[in-house]
Amino acid sequence: MNKFNFFLFTVVILLFLGCKEENYITYHQNKINANLHLINKQFDSAQIVFDDIFDKYPKHFYKDIHNACLCAIQQGKYDKALDYAKELVLHAYEMSDFEKYYFTNFRNSQEWNEFEEEYPELRKKYLKKQDYNLRDIYYKMSINDQQAAKKYGTTDANKLYNAYYTNAKELYDLYKEHGLPNFLRNNDTLNVGYMVLFRHYFGMKNVVNNSDELKIKFQHLNFDSLSWSGILKQELQKGNVSPEFYSQVIAYQDPKKPFGKCAIRLDFKTERVELFAPLSDDKAEWVNKNRYEIGLMPYVESNSDMLKSTWYAEYPFKEVKQAYAECDSCKTFTDYMELKYIVENEIRLKYETEDISNGFLFENYNGINEVYLENFNEYQKNLVSNDIGY
Repeated sequence: MNKFNFFLFTVVILLFLGCKEENYITYHQNKINANLHLINKQFDSAQIVFDDIFDKYPKHFYKDIHNACLCAIQQGKYDKALDYAKELVLHAYEMSDFEKYYFTNFRNSQEWNEFEEEYPELRKKYLKKQDYNLRDIYYKMSINDQQAAKKYGTTDANKLYNAYYTNAKELYDLYKEHGLPNFLRNNDTLNVGYMVLFRHYFGMKNVVNNSDELKIKFQHLNFDSLSWSGILKQELQKGNVSPEFYSQVIAYQDPKKPFGKCAIRLDFKTERVELFAPLSDDKAEWVNKNRYEIGLMPYVESNSDMLKSTWYAEYPFKEVKQAYAECDSCKTFTDYMELKYIVENEIRLKYETEDISNGFLFENYNGINEVYLENFNEYQKNLVSNDIGY
């Protein structure tokens, strides 16, 4: 092979490896399917997806390893659970994390003995990779950021924004030297504080860029010089940040809300709980396209099964209808709504003390406060006053 052909061969290989490395969007898109299988207790199917993405991509996120481990335990595949448990230790899990109830069957297996024997060395290997000086820098930056937010948040925008920009500049300098910290894929206590640094920066940037007055006032803040938007998009593609991290920082305070929000639709006729984006059809399509393109689950009806991880999985349609049928004193819309809340709370309180997700780590939909009622009024037999204009 002559030198020129060897050069071309090397370029092709590097391009191939580069493309493969940048394909982590597909990793996250496939993970959506794995989680839908998990929520429906289709553990064999979920395991196939996890095995496939873990074989193709060398970088893994702790939540996915955790879910794959529990998936293996559910199937009694403790050899697989052992492999995943070892990898979890390298993603910051400690022995105490395996004391949770959902690891019980694994702890009672023969493979657990091997895990206990190897844990000390695995833990040492994890700790050896930690850059404690760098971690200390990020920790102090996070503390300073919180103090600035508390001190200037409502009193001095100039000092607040200067503090946020200074932090972003320091993060940029650290990035040029060290890249992004690998703890972003781990179960690490620094994750939240590190993400908040970026949320404050992008929140400031989005507020300023959407106001002509503020653009002039803060023109000394050179957002383009930091190029964080492009950097984080590249790091998302390379598997160094999650879609959740990316979306929660990039879109913070962005009035366009490119990744949208979700709402719940309760259809009392079909007794169906549905997930959707409460937007016009065009805007919802745009939002869901944006979400899928970075590896986030679209807010569409076909993904409503993910609500099985919430108390809405057992929404008391029949109980509400029965309570309405038996309520002779209900006359106004408020009467019926108050009765609905009473019936709902019985179910909600029951599930507050239970882990509906059985230890699996899913996006938390319990906090959704935008709920739409469909085919609801027909069950209010004595309604004579729509007192709140519903």
